Amino acid sequence: GGCVSGGLGVSQNIRGAGFAGVINGKVRLILGKERLVYSKLWGNHAQQTGIDPNYLPTTTNLASNYGFNAAAGGGDNRNVWENTLFINGTTELIIEQALLNYGYGGSFSGTIEGNRHVRMQGGHVNRLFGSGGGCYRLYGDSYLEMTGGQIENVITAGSDSDRRMIGNGYTKILAGEFIGLLAGSYGVRSNHMIDGNIETIVVGGVFQKKGNATQIMGGIAKEGMISGAVSLTLTDSIELMPGISIAAAR
Repeated sequence: GGCVSGGLGVSQNIRGAGFAGVINGKVRLILGKERLVYSKLWGNHAQQTGIDPNYLPTTTNLASNYGFNAAAGGGDNRNVWENTLFINGTTELIIEQALLNYGYGGSFSGTIEGNRHVRMQGGHVNRLFGSGGGCYRLYGDSYLEMTGGQIENVITAGSDSDRRMIGNGYTKILAGEFIGLLAGSYGVRSNHMIDGNIETIVVGGVFQKKGNATQIMGGIAKEGMISGAVSLTLTDSIELMPGISIAAAR
């Protein structure tokens, strides 16, 4: 727990691995095992306002304004698709208590030959991705499970900027609060490709209405391609605020 990063900016990122090289084995990053993990930016704000930095208030946009970026793997998010880091093994990001801007189960860049995992149990995250944030190649499946905490903008088993993923994506939502978009993948570029199937299962959680026209979808939210099947399952135990749209694909 405690302060682990300066805050926003590419030079303040936290990694489970390094920038470059080869790792043969598993990489795991656990945030907040004892207490909240946060940035210096949040610590300073808490001091100025006279609040305990270990407890998050119900203020909106906390994660996007004061969070830091973290990846279970490594790499450099200033150079998308850079291929100087190779991980031959699984990567895992476990969020127990953290204030994050962007969180990734994969790497910021490079190649991973192995499955990626994200488990979120608490805290606030702006955007959470089961895969990477700009990997050149990914071989294996991406898994994202959420049992608590709050998502401000995006949650997906896929990615925003990974070039190509050869494998399947699985999202399972058991609980938590959502003020943004749930999708199979995000995709900010047209060459974002997933060679596999995408499955999203929502068992619980509270979904608030935000500006997005569609807040829950099984496919890619922005740009890219999925070559396999897309599936979206919602149970009657989730709480949907009025005005939320749902699409099986896109």
